[in-house]
Amino acid sequence: MNERIAELEHAISTLEAHRTVLGDAATETALAPLREQLAALRPSQDAQRLCQLSILFLDVAGSTALSQRLDPEDINNVLDGALARFSAIVARHGGRVLQYAGDSMLAVFGLGEAREQAPQFAVQAGLALLAEGRAISAEVAEQYGLSDFAVRVGVHSGEVLLGGGVDGENSLRGTSVNIAARMEQTAPLGGLRISRDTWRLVRGLFDMHEQAPISIKGCAEPMISYLVQAARDGSQARRGVEGLQTPLVGRAEELAQLQAAILALLGGQQTDMQRLLVIGDAGLGKSRLLAELRRWLAEQAPAGLLVQAEASESRRQQPYALLAQLLQQQFGLGADTRGPQAQAAWLAAIAPQLDNEAAAAVLGQLLGYDFRQHPALGFGEDPRQLRAAAFHYASQLLRRAAAPRLWLLDDAHWLDAGSQDFLNHLHDQHADLPMLIVALARPSLFEQRADWAAPAERHRVLALSQLDNLASDILAGALLARLGSIPPDLRQLVCEGADGNPFFMEERVNMLIDQGALLCEPSGWHWLPERMQGKALPATLRGVLEARLATLPEAVHHVLQLASVVGMVFWDAALQELDAQASSALPDLLARELIVARPDSRLSGQREYAFRHHTLYQTCYEGTLKRVRKPAHAQLARWLSAQRGEEHLDLIAEHYEQGGEPQAALQYWQSAAESARQRYANSSAMRFIARAIQLAPKDDLQLGLALHYLQLRIAEFRTGSGDRETALKQLEELAASSQDRLWLSRAADQRANYLLDKGDAAAALQQGEAALALAPPEHSECMARAYQVILPALGRLGQQERLFELIGPALELARKSQNRMVEAAILNQIGMSFNEHGRFSEGIAKLSEALQLHQASGHKSNEAGTLANIAYAELCLGRFDAARQKFAHALTAFKAIGQLQNIGIIHINLAMICLMLNDRDAALMHADSALQFARESSDQWSEASALRVAGQAQIALGQVELGYQLLRESWQLFDTLQMPHLAMEAIASLAEAKFAAGDYEDAHALGVQIAERLERHLDLFGCDEPLRVLMTAYKVLAVRDPARAQPFFHKASEELHSRESKLAEPDARQVFLNSIPTHRDIVAERARRALQQA
Repeated sequence: MNERIAELEHAISTLEAHRTVLGDAATETALAPLREQLAALRPSQDAQRLCQLSILFLDVAGSTALSQRLDPEDINNVLDGALARFSAIVARHGGRVLQYAGDSMLAVFGLGEAREQAPQFAVQAGLALLAEGRAISAEVAEQYGLSDFAVRVGVHSGEVLLGGGVDGENSLRGTSVNIAARMEQTAPLGGLRISRDTWRLVRGLFDMHEQAPISIKGCAEPMISYLVQAARDGSQARRGVEGLQTPLVGRAEELAQLQAAILALLGGQQTDMQRLLVIGDAGLGKSRLLAELRRWLAEQAPAGLLVQAEASESRRQQPYALLAQLLQQQFGLGADTRGPQAQAAWLAAIAPQLDNEAAAAVLGQLLGYDFRQHPALGFGEDPRQLRAAAFHYASQLLRRAAAPRLWLLDDAHWLDAGSQDFLNHLHDQHADLPMLIVALARPSLFEQRADWAAPAERHRVLALSQLDNLASDILAGALLARLGSIPPDLRQLVCEGADGNPFFMEERVNMLIDQGALLCEPSGWHWLPERMQGKALPATLRGVLEARLATLPEAVHHVLQLASVVGMVFWDAALQELDAQASSALPDLLARELIVARPDSRLSGQREYAFRHHTLYQTCYEGTLKRVRKPAHAQLARWLSAQRGEEHLDLIAEHYEQGGEPQAALQYWQSAAESARQRYANSSAMRFIARAIQLAPKDDLQLGLALHYLQLRIAEFRTGSGDRETALKQLEELAASSQDRLWLSRAADQRANYLLDKGDAAAALQQGEAALALAPPEHSECMARAYQVILPALGRLGQQERLFELIGPALELARKSQNRMVEAAILNQIGMSFNEHGRFSEGIAKLSEALQLHQASGHKSNEAGTLANIAYAELCLGRFDAARQKFAHALTAFKAIGQLQNIGIIHINLAMICLMLNDRDAALMHADSALQFARESSDQWSEASALRVAGQAQIALGQVELGYQLLRESWQLFDTLQMPHLAMEAIASLAEAKFAAGDYEDAHALGVQIAERLERHLDLFGCDEPLRVLMTAYKVLAVRDPARAQPFFHKASEELHSRESKLAEPDARQVFLNSIPTHRDIVAERARRALQQA
């Protein structure tokens, strides 16, 4: 059937191309049976489809009054006659009447060939209908003496479901129909009201006045509309954002090439025929490029050089339409070719140029002027002779021109076949003619003219590419400039999915304006994201792309729609799963550049393809009927689930959900979330688990708890997003509702971890102990997880004795649980505790055990954390190179995962190393980074530590007052966090700096602060540099109170000796004593005392 339809369409086009030769009567006689056959075949393929149309409603007002004053026969004559005349107007404008209802009429535009211009034709038809209505009103008044006849018209453009109802192919459904009807109902008598969606498509073509918003059934918000007054002569539809002039972005090179070609013509360097084809998809900026070129030409080119023409979708089947337009413009003639006046004007303008009236008549006949009665038209029944002669005379016209010629042809993809043939004739047969033809077209041109696709002699192809990310960002900035400060999410929204297409970006902005999400006021624009209504394609984009798709053979279009169900990226085997013959259409789709083949495939052994751009994919998908999409999605889910690998879990879930199988979708979303979490794709994991939670039955509490628990574990790694706190509250609420001790314990444990990460160790310890108390006795893993937070909280709080008491039970529970990750976490904490007590060999051994377990489980975050702890032990041992290397590996891993808190902690440690090595600039850089990441992650404990090292670095660089301020902030924050032992490091650093500056009084006072804290039995457990605190207290107190100072030195010396003695290797002990400044100070003080005693 499709082949027969194609044959009939081709035959009709051929006859239309020879209308000027055959004459209207003969042409219509031949076309009639072909049109009948085509109409008989088409209903079967148009049974039901989604499409973008312009809908026109017309109503005869006053018909009730007329019926009361005229007899039935007269009223029938008036109304039926009027509707017949109205129907003829609709047909002349390319529309189709679908329904009549008494005195009203429903018509649509966009079902024929001129789909992109359908809104324009609908509005033009509306104005013509009003004019016809006025004429009929005058006739009714004259014939019957009545003045009640009047019409009103409404037009809206949007998506509808066509066909398949009780009215068959004339059935029309959808909100768009209601909107069009409301446009008509609220139009004034004799008026034409159009919707804002239609206005967007016809801006610049008509005089229109905006109206107050009106309410429409089925629409949430009142709708702005416009009253159309009249058409504008010679105007073009405007694109872009109303009232906004944006710069030409990303096309400087192409503009320069065009200018260079024209300058070569003007300067005489070009002495032959040249054709330059600018090719690019709809919206890539061809027309904007042409507008910039025209502005430049107005300043550079002499008068009479330039001839411009624009091919039209509606004139594509009109033979030689563009050639006629070019010659009419060149010789100052109007576009009308009918009647004696047009013939006389043509002969008067052209005959003198050719020195031959007969030649002018032959050329005029080809272009649509009716010179059949002229004696020169003696070609009989052979149209080839007419064309050959006319082409010759047209070429002679150009040869006799006084100056080199420049033709600019826009929308050349809509060139009629006859004009294309002439352009080829001119290029091939008149190579010596100094002329430049610049044609701008979409790639669909190559479907009719494959010979234009490749560069050839005197034929260049300039392909417009998509804007790159930088250019897109610049354009987005220009489009949103009136906002002042542009939110990053809005900039991304404008750019994403636009595929570097300027028109697509502009229409996204227009859509946001129409939705009210961008509020445009004289004082500036405002971004109101809560008003967004999803991310549907703007009607302007869909209209352009649907017009392109409508040219496809039905079978090819069907395959493209099936491909869109698979996704933006699809596979040949997936298509064959849906339609065994689908793969046969792929070469055609590749040739039309609607899809591209991808070199690598995510599915082994299958060929992978992708849509040319995302907007095309979205148009195809949204244009596919739901009753086709739904079973196809379910079928694809089952097919994908049979493929191996976890990388498709989210695709399977999506297809199951769209296929109407929510329980299967839930399971796959949950699996996809867990898989993404384990691979640290945390943003994706959060999206997946959110989809699973949406599908979960509200009465399944256990499932809800499991899903929210997984969501919380994912959110742990999304620092600063707010997701974690939200997920934690939801889990706590569900656990409280369940009164299940296991879930209550898990919720308390997660709250404890959250508090510990925030730096509140005291509150974390309290919650951890609550989690331990709530844990069911038989659930060893739950209890072990509680210890995971209790142990580090005790460490930070300096409660070392209790910490070491609990190490044994914690490790026993972890091993009993047989959960290697929990066991590794406990081992990690034990290793850290050993390190903080100077038992570095034991600490590194435990940490190494933990590292092996993490590596075996593939847990990259925990692996990096344990590696950082080993690096810290290396730091404490004075092995700075080894420490830096391990910290660097851990830092890379944490950056990949996005763990801001741990990134900050590593920068603290690197700053400490730099300070010990006297690399002050590097120390400040790391300290500033640590402070930034600590604050971004809201970790107050890390922030206090970062403030300390930042203060030390500033003092080392001579910024003493700033350093003092930072150290005081560290001191205050640690005290606020109930960590007075850690505050002593900040106090000691401040005392040390004051002492070095000669401020012995302040230094002594600070030393007293340290002494009082230590004398209150506070421990230095958990401090980064505990021996430095002791030695600073000794130094600053010794000046005024030597007796009080002595115990601090003795304690520092004993602790150093204890740590030193645990190192078996002499070389290791030497490095330990000589590398760390505080250790050197203690050794030097020992030597000084020994010398004194000697």
